[in-house]
Amino acid sequence: MNLNFLLLLIGVLSYSCSMDKLPLSDVFLQDISEKTSRPEGSVEYNCAEHKVFFLSYLHEKKFVWLILRDREFRLTQNDESPNIYTNDITTLELSNEKTQIKNEKEILYSECIERKDDT
Repeated sequence: MNLNFLLLLIGVLSYSCSMDKLPLSDVFLQDISEKTSRPEGSVEYNCAEHKVFFLSYLHEKKFVWLILRDREFRLTQNDESPNIYTNDITTLELSNEKTQIKNEKEILYSECIERKDDT
């Protein structure tokens, strides 16, 4: 009796872990832009190396909500320069020609350009 229950349990667990529900092409997809959807009310930026991020302005542009592929967080506008937002770890520098995101060690997103809506 216990052996039959164990075999049934193994069968059910094996079926539930089946990869048939998720195509392997989606698992190994390298192009993240196909899976990225734009949050409502945000501005999309397209950067070098096919990187994308989204930006939402908060409280009359005193803060921004930065949405990256793997995390999101708030940045505060720099008092001396209205085009720079930071949280003392990550800095967003907005520019018409070249927007970038950097941390203390390196540039994370470079050569970013705001995507204009096709309307």
